[in-house]
Amino acid sequence: GADIEVSGDLVQPLAESHYRCEGLDKAVTISWYSDTRPPAAQVSVGDDRSLAFQSRAASGARYAAPGVVAWEHQGALSLKWYGRELRCEKLDDGAS
Repeated sequence: GADIEVSGDLVQPLAESHYRCEGLDKAVTISWYSDTRPPAAQVSVGDDRSLAFQSRAASGARYAAPGVVAWEHQGALSLKWYGRELRCEKLDDGAS
């Protein structure tokens, strides 16, 4: 399955996005995988990781896993992370 493909580095991410979330001092990174079925996103918050899978959304890209929902819409990220609801903004690639 996709979880084995991603965790075993058998597939390369299509893209990687970095976010800054309100009230969170950890780095948030999402690696997007489009070649898996269903498409997947590995969500990293600090050293913690969760693999989420694409689910239907009215607009934007929504990925879900037990305890985790990542929904990117118009450049902003809404992240539910094990009971915390976070609002995140995308960081420009190369920005410090």
